[in-house]
Amino acid sequence: KEYERASATPNRKPSLISFALITASPATPDDEGEAMRACEATNKESVIASPLITGVARLRRRRDGEMESTTDSRREQAGCDGGSSLGAVADDELCPWMKPKATGTVTVTVTDRCAPTPDRGRTMGGHTPALPPQNCPRAAPPVRARWPRVELKMSATLQLLYRAAGATLLPLLAYIVLSSDRIRAFSPAPVLLARPSDEANAGTPLHDIIVVGGGSAGLTAAKFAANFGNSVALIEGSKLGGDCTWTGCVPSKTLLAEAKKCWTWRKMNEKYCATTNLPLREFLSDVKGRIDDAREFIYAEDDSPEVLRTLGIDVIEGKAQLRCVKAKFGIVVATGASVRDPSDTIQGLDTCSYWTYENVWQNFFSSTEKVNRKIIVVGGGPIGCELSQALNRLGCKVTLVSSSRLVPATDKDASSALLRVFQSEGVEVIHNQKVTSVSRLEGDKIRVTLGSNEVIEGDHILVATGRVPNSKGLGLEQLGVEIGQGRGITVDDDLQTSVKGIFAAGDCTGDEQFTHYAGYQGAIAARNLLLPLKDRGRLNEVPSTTFTDPEISTMGLDEDTARQKFGSDAVSVSFRDLSEVDRAVCEGIVQGFIKLVYDTKSRKIYGATIMSPSSGEMISELAVAKASGLTFDKLSTVMHTYPSYSISLQQMAADVYYEKLKRSKSFYDVLKKIGF
Repeated sequence: KEYERASATPNRKPSLISFALITASPATPDDEGEAMRACEATNKESVIASPLITGVARLRRRRDGEMESTTDSRREQAGCDGGSSLGAVADDELCPWMKPKATGTVTVTVTDRCAPTPDRGRTMGGHTPALPPQNCPRAAPPVRARWPRVELKMSATLQLLYRAAGATLLPLLAYIVLSSDRIRAFSPAPVLLARPSDEANAGTPLHDIIVVGGGSAGLTAAKFAANFGNSVALIEGSKLGGDCTWTGCVPSKTLLAEAKKCWTWRKMNEKYCATTNLPLREFLSDVKGRIDDAREFIYAEDDSPEVLRTLGIDVIEGKAQLRCVKAKFGIVVATGASVRDPSDTIQGLDTCSYWTYENVWQNFFSSTEKVNRKIIVVGGGPIGCELSQALNRLGCKVTLVSSSRLVPATDKDASSALLRVFQSEGVEVIHNQKVTSVSRLEGDKIRVTLGSNEVIEGDHILVATGRVPNSKGLGLEQLGVEIGQGRGITVDDDLQTSVKGIFAAGDCTGDEQFTHYAGYQGAIAARNLLLPLKDRGRLNEVPSTTFTDPEISTMGLDEDTARQKFGSDAVSVSFRDLSEVDRAVCEGIVQGFIKLVYDTKSRKIYGATIMSPSSGEMISELAVAKASGLTFDKLSTVMHTYPSYSISLQQMAADVYYEKLKRSKSFYDVLKKIGF
């Protein structure tokens, strides 16, 4: 190319072309032919030196006769005292600076015919070739071909920034581009979970990521990984969907909705003295059908193996243990939680057939002959309160025993309001009492003894005293994975366990037990395992909703916690009863409130508690406002629809905004006088 470019220039003709194409393989006929054609193109006025391995000798033999006639003249022009021409010398006769020094380098030098000395040479890249030894000044040494250098004139500061960018941003960009199809984790691959039956198949192809547990966290982690083109194996020992689909959220919310219909029918009959009673037996059968339909629909649409396989996820049915198979990038453990064994604290409970949130869906509907059953519910948390209200509305007589106030994780005002709701509906509530023993009487009756020696009798007992993480039987301890005192898998803020490459998410970590939080952690665990940089997986504040009627939703700090943390004077509260909410007045809702806690000076939102229909939707708005740094008074500028429940948030924020304006009234008066 350099020869052709020079030939096209008027009054310019190259005379010497030196090829130093260094390769590890012998010269091929094509190589020799190319060199010969280049020599012929110069009308025999050029000398070809091709130090290909064993190639010089071949060229010498083939060109000996033709080169002899030009030897003397070329030697005189080159200034050599003797010796053969460049085209006729062997490898060992070349000057040291003419011999190849590196492998894999292409160098091309073009020298003017009228300027045989090296200092007049012109090389590719604009570099002047090094001077040859004094005793052998034949021609300019070949130099490595480079792109033309561009000299940039910039200040020292710009040069420093330029170099810093090249040292940091460019390597990172190259890494991302080269690894865009799959970015590897920064940790060695750990051993992977395998069922005992799979030990013989330990040599099967590896998956990029293995997810253990098919609940909310596990499903979200698997779908996240598959969405980024990773091969995923999902191991589940029971049925995909986990507690939420089969024993938790889906059946309980369906039950609550059907129970509300039944309660409305009963109240309407009482109000208008209707003689037609609701056929509870038939109605309960329909309720059971509705629950089954809801579970099967959600399972078929979101959780089934068929759906997951369409996403590229391999579903493995069986109990997993960490031992023989390896994952390419790592493991996400999402084994959830299960019912806490209450027989350790309640004497005699193991002799009775008690219900839990896991088996109530079969036991309650298995026998509908006796409609007005008396059920004792132990536990005043979200599960106990939801089931107590639902069973009571379905015609049962419910006694709720709580060791503390109702829903103790929420604001005290919510506990008091819910107690009034339960009492108005006929639920007997015994709070601040513990169940010490249970015994079975004749006729399948159950006797419950409280800490105050009070005795309660009923037909069934439902225990809802909490859940514990599922961390046993996986072999985690043998791998060095740390397990906390509450049986939760210990993780850092990135959801990584004490062993690199093993992450945990959801209820099995012992963190807040909410389906939405578990799903969030599942996605973050997969993201942190597969992608560079990290997202925070453990949150300090998680919005929650107890789906009683009305719902109770919380976000951030309640009033007592905020005052203890920041001081009473630094905290302000905005409170509105539902009797002041137009939508609640239209629907006849008398119990409930909206309560926001915020900073007195900055009006930063600290938290909120809402007891109202659709409070689960309203609390999400406040969570977004808090996360985005929107102050409470600024919420007044966000338009809401009327007469929704949520417009109360705008109205309450407007009250705070008006107070802010009043304190600056004198300043505004001055501005008005001067014409602003």
